Amino acid sequence: SSRRCGVPDVPVRDLEGWLDYVGGVHPKDWDLTLDRIASVAAALGVTRAAPLTFLVAGTNGKGSTCTYIDALLRASGLRTGLTTSPHLHRFNERYMIDGRKPSDDAIVAAFEACERARGSTTLTLFEYGALIALLLFRDANLDACVLEIGLGGRFDAFNVAERDVAVITRVALDHTEWLGDDRETIGLEKAGILRSGIPAIIGDPEPPPSVLDEASRLGASLYRAGEDFECGAARALVRGSEGAIEVSGLPERRLPDASFAAALQAVAATDRLPDMAAIQSVARDVSMPGRFERRAAAPDVILDVAHNPDAARLLAERLRGEPGTPTIHAVFSCLEDKDLEGVLEPLAPLIDAWFVPQLTGARVRAPETLAKDMAELGVAAPTACDSPHDALASARCGADLVLAFGSFPLVAAVRDAIG
Repeated sequence: SSRRCGVPDVPVRDLEGWLDYVGGVHPKDWDLTLDRIASVAAALGVTRAAPLTFLVAGTNGKGSTCTYIDALLRASGLRTGLTTSPHLHRFNERYMIDGRKPSDDAIVAAFEACERARGSTTLTLFEYGALIALLLFRDANLDACVLEIGLGGRFDAFNVAERDVAVITRVALDHTEWLGDDRETIGLEKAGILRSGIPAIIGDPEPPPSVLDEASRLGASLYRAGEDFECGAARALVRGSEGAIEVSGLPERRLPDASFAAALQAVAATDRLPDMAAIQSVARDVSMPGRFERRAAAPDVILDVAHNPDAARLLAERLRGEPGTPTIHAVFSCLEDKDLEGVLEPLAPLIDAWFVPQLTGARVRAPETLAKDMAELGVAAPTACDSPHDALASARCGADLVLAFGSFPLVAAVRDAIG
């Protein structure tokens, strides 16, 4: 290894090498404190990543809300940065600069800058990832950026960034070992991104009281779903600085209506909404990999990263909207720290056969163990499979529709198997 541009010795210089290296810099995968990343962010000068910054927290719907905000801003002619996580296939997917992924070289350069700035301060992989987003966006001289909180809010790495709008999507139970085991406690963690005087967009129609109490305590400018903004099939109503704005003629969306509504309100709160035709185009065209993603085949395959009970209920609602009563076979996996029973409960009545593949990676359950646990929870005869390819091939036999869901690694593997 060699020292280059003042970067401390690192064994390798390509992106995969950096990802391996930074994964071992800090003793924990998650360390929910802000002092370390705040000091490095200040040294890098990246706390203000763009003149207009949106910070989005929540249990479900964060990624789709961020994607809609980004699309609406770009439709208004702004140059934007967008970060979402986790990625499906490549680390670069976490960052978009004006609609394009950065190159490996750009991310490696950002890793090198972080390494020079951190000194003896240790960082987790997610903290490095947040700093890279802020650095890439600042250096791109953007008009706006959209940052997705990874875990919680109060102690998430992105909470060191200056923000102009804060958005909280649906609050539900997930990551309970970190955030608490009830919506009230989890809501307070999410509300940690709110600030005095800045718009607080609350996308959950029934938010925990802790979120509203914290917004009130801080004096945030509150916009609530169902009160200040709403979205139906063809019409939405939001509030701008001049009063109510009606958006009509909306086509069917591929991502959740609640995410579209929250994004519309977030952008309206900054008076940056594009014209009606552009909003209609965003509504029609925006999609995300692994979010009720339909791949045309024989039979069709729907890919969805639903991995907690709330997301599973939303997925079940969408499946019930499929025409007729299709025979649905599922390719499924669930990480060790997830609520297996809660994920299965809303979907089990809709699924006719289950196939559980072997996957690689941390927190992945062995298919035989998972199939046994599923059977004990009343799922009829789940089949353990050697690979995602085998599971997909088996699921296609006799099905009108194949659903691949349960975790990001599962959806990524099935997307690869589809080709």
